[in-house]
Amino acid sequence: MSESFFLMDLERTLGSGCPCFWKWNRYGYTYKIEHAGLFSREAAEEIVKKDRDNKTIMISLELVEKTLVLDLKQHEG
Repeated sequence: MSESFFLMDLERTLGSGCPCFWKWNRYGYTYKIEHAGLFSREAAEEIVKKDRDNKTIMISLELVEKTLVLDLKQHEG
């Protein structure tokens, strides 16, 4: 199974105070993770490497899933 990554745009994230992700196929940005694109490791690394301003970071799907589960567990009775 290959790894999948979200790409977060730090400039928009820091400017808005909300996480901002790349959409699939590099087609704009979204503040909703359910609309964010998932990229292969190779594609994500290439995009991050070519970012002249170094304001794009990779976040693994696995980390997001673990974080969301932990967050949901904090709200259980």
